[in-house]
Amino acid sequence: MIRVIGIGSPLGADQLGWLALEALEEAAIPDLELIRLDRPGSGLLRYFEDVERVLLIDAVVAGSEPGEVKLLNPVICHSHPV
Repeated sequence: MIRVIGIGSPLGADQLGWLALEALEEAAIPDLELIRLDRPGSGLLRYFEDVERVLLIDAVVAGSEPGEVKLLNPVICHSHPV
């Protein structure tokens, strides 16, 4: 199973994660668990337990073109303790 987490807010400019989950719900892809989180902070960590893979969908201000997809380097992410 893949857990897909849409991060953001139901209102305003930070809806990307939630809107992406709506599209995935309509697609009815098997073996996906879809979760909406509103600014989870460190509470996000518990969603990485007991699942094979996690996909995070979130909007960020990163100086990129609108709609550009960024993949995070797991080595860099792992180097930042919580």
